[in-house]
Amino acid sequence: MDDHIEKINSVEAKAGRTLPPSLKEWICFIEHMLKTDQWIFRDSYDISFSEKFQAVTLMIQGEADYYWAVKIENLSFEDPPVDGYLLDYEGDTGDFLHHELKAHRLTSFVLKYLLDYHYMFVGTGGYFTPLTNRSKTIEEFAKALGPYVRIEDYLVFESETVIAYIVEDAGDPDRGGLGVHYRAAIHELPACVKNNFSERTMHYGFDLRRG
Repeated sequence: MDDHIEKINSVEAKAGRTLPPSLKEWICFIEHMLKTDQWIFRDSYDISFSEKFQAVTLMIQGEADYYWAVKIENLSFEDPPVDGYLLDYEGDTGDFLHHELKAHRLTSFVLKYLLDYHYMFVGTGGYFTPLTNRSKTIEEFAKALGPYVRIEDYLVFESETVIAYIVEDAGDPDRGGLGVHYRAAIHELPACVKNNFSERTMHYGFDLRRG
């Protein structure tokens, strides 16, 4: 913490509030990555107090059209919720508008972000696909990989070679999304991983239809 106290003090002074422990840890983590040339995120550095948002920004999306931030009124929580702010394309003013609550806790936001972009860091392949029968997919992955761990609306399955997560759709019990990351040969992957590949909306690494 002492190595990054200047940055923490600067944000606190501009926000007029004391930052909660989890946000201080986030700042230390980001600042340490910058100082040691270990930037592992898809998106870009932006930690500051925004007068326009009345929030402390955590990061800006690589396309510069989306911010993740903690509202000033939520700084009283030890592990505060994270909100998203989207560039107003229709207004053509360069302003950002509040989009949605991204996570109920900063800790959850970080873990979900890492799951979403795991392919940037490690692995031999992966994909994301929409689901139309969520309960069946949960059953398949639980049978192959064991019980899931819940991180808010993400159900996370893990083995030595596979990390998979199912994103719940709050409005529809059948729908959702499936993200899978793996580091194994095709013949070593469980059937549930290979069977869901065909409906993917994106993938990286080798094509699972080969095997």
